[in-house]
Amino acid sequence: MQLLRTECSIAIDSGADAMHLVTFLGEGGESIQVRLAAVPSEPAASDNETIARAAATMVQVAAFLAQDAGGSPSQEGGRREGHQFR
Repeated sequence: MQLLRTECSIAIDSGADAMHLVTFLGEGGESIQVRLAAVPSEPAASDNETIARAAATMVQVAAFLAQDAGGSPSQEGGRREGHQFR
């Protein structure tokens, strides 16, 4: 995915705590969203810090998938060995 821009916002779901929502937007309408729990005991993070945390989370997920049965999801609805990709 060719990254065009990144958006950072706060998502508040009814009955839940606030979440940081980072959206990585790419060419052709592609996007990846990462929801991160806001940590109330920590000072408010800047957008750059939140984006860096989201990017680090994606790297950890990619490393996990690479170690888990070859690292590529099947073409069957995004499911592979108990993992569901949304």
